[in-house]
Amino acid sequence: MDKLVKAFTRVQRGTSVQQEILEAISDLKNGSLAPSDVPLDICNGILDLPDLDAMEMSLHAKSSLNRVDLVKRAKHSPSDLTTDEIILLKGRYWTDQTDAEAARQSSALSGLLAVGQEHWKETTEQLKRIRSLICEDEEEDAIFEAAMEEWRRRMDSSKQRQRAEVEKQMWRAQPWVKRLWEEEHGDKEWGFMIFVSPEIEDRERWGAHMGALLWKAMGAVGCVGIMSRQWKLWSLQWPAQEVADGNSKSLEASDPKDQNGQKDHEGELQGEDSTEDAHGNAQPREHQMVEDTSLAPEDTFERLRQHFKMLSTRPKKRRRTDDWVNQTTLSPSDSIPSNVFLVATQTSTNSLYNTPILDDAWIWAVDPDFEPHTTTAEPSSTKINTEYRGYLKVRVQQLAHNFYDLRRYHGQEYSLKQLWEAAQNSKHKAFVSVREEEQKMYRSEGGGGGSALRKPNTQRIVYSIDDL
Repeated sequence: MDKLVKAFTRVQRGTSVQQEILEAISDLKNGSLAPSDVPLDICNGILDLPDLDAMEMSLHAKSSLNRVDLVKRAKHSPSDLTTDEIILLKGRYWTDQTDAEAARQSSALSGLLAVGQEHWKETTEQLKRIRSLICEDEEEDAIFEAAMEEWRRRMDSSKQRQRAEVEKQMWRAQPWVKRLWEEEHGDKEWGFMIFVSPEIEDRERWGAHMGALLWKAMGAVGCVGIMSRQWKLWSLQWPAQEVADGNSKSLEASDPKDQNGQKDHEGELQGEDSTEDAHGNAQPREHQMVEDTSLAPEDTFERLRQHFKMLSTRPKKRRRTDDWVNQTTLSPSDSIPSNVFLVATQTSTNSLYNTPILDDAWIWAVDPDFEPHTTTAEPSSTKINTEYRGYLKVRVQQLAHNFYDLRRYHGQEYSLKQLWEAAQNSKHKAFVSVREEEQKMYRSEGGGGGSALRKPNTQRIVYSIDDL
């Protein structure tokens, strides 16, 4: 609070004394000073408002309303505020504030944030509560609403510029990209849900490679600007296996942008996700479970399939985070389809790392509704290669083109089995397209972009000399 008060305009100009303001704030907080007993100069100091004459001059210069009516407009209909009125309220009626004074106030707020988000929130809310005790009716709320209205207008203006940039590029976009744009205008995240195997230790490197391939693919299909920034691979936590009895324990979906999500859950040692040792002591999850990476891919896919179904149908109150799904169950029409999920294994990841040819990179896609044959016999390698078994390879860049289009918009027309059949005609038997003329497309040169992406009669985007 000390540094925040020190940055008040009145304090910077020597009109008010920092220590007197801090003492009054402390007395108001502990109840030893009644709001009605605060002297006018101390009151103005806490509120950081100019003297009354200067305030009236500012109001007359920037608004046709008096102080009371301006506060009412800001509180109840902020969208009606003029730009000058927003600046006036946001600046607490100071119209002659210098850049140096504004910079000191910004620095004080940044200092609070440097300590931590909670510290910033606690300090600013405490000041707002104290000010609300002594301010004119609703004035602090009006000042807040004016600042929020400025932010909303800035965001709207930025979004309009971004949308205009996308509209300019729509002429070269694939038809499904145009449909996505017309339906959502870049307001929703889109992509796939994915399980990433724990055997992939360097997740950052894996993410960088995937991101680079998909960024080029989206540019090729005409998915640019805010649309491309909304693309997402929504990470699902890999189900762990309990050593004692082999039962799978449920772990919730987590946003890969939330770096603290997993750490938060590791501390939960009580309840249904914890077990006890022989002496009845709760054991941490990282000690009680280990991942069995020796399973054949089909066994792994089946375990993930069951886990995925559980996540999709579990009631919201049973989820640690429900950000990954806005409904109790998902439907194929969602921006992040539920009729497939991806799996990144070490084998698929090697296809990212071991070749400069983008068309060589592939990833697993698993059918969540596939019912495996109930047999105790291990399937022969011949059968695996000639029969659809509930999963397929997909060329990585097609995640941002044909594969997404078919799973989101044509899930009822084309089953994953049909996509697997189409994939048998493509390099590495990784799905490229259901169109025969695209299935054999393969660009063997290193660098540059992949194949079967661009709309006919559109030029390849050149990012570097390697793309020529």
